Amino acid sequence: MTDNGLGIAREQLEAIRKNMHEGSDDPDADIGLRNVYMRLQYFYGEDFTMEIGNNPEGGARISVYIPTQAGKEETDVHVVDCG
Repeated sequence: MTDNGLGIAREQLEAIRKNMHEGSDDPDADIGLRNVYMRLQYFYGEDFTMEIGNNPEGGARISVYIPTQAGKEETDVHVVDCG
């Protein structure tokens, strides 16, 4: 997922990454990404990854890798595929 905004400052990006993976006692910390990360990691296991960074062309980027189950075909899903 990407956006076309200004991106995220390096210090803030490091804090977001740390909170997403480790949690934080800071009441102002963004818990939304942590919540999504924890739920998907619990469901898909250790092979699941979720990374946040800045897009080289500008804006922010969140990459999610969901492992496929053995024996199942891997396919790409696009917005036009959804009803």
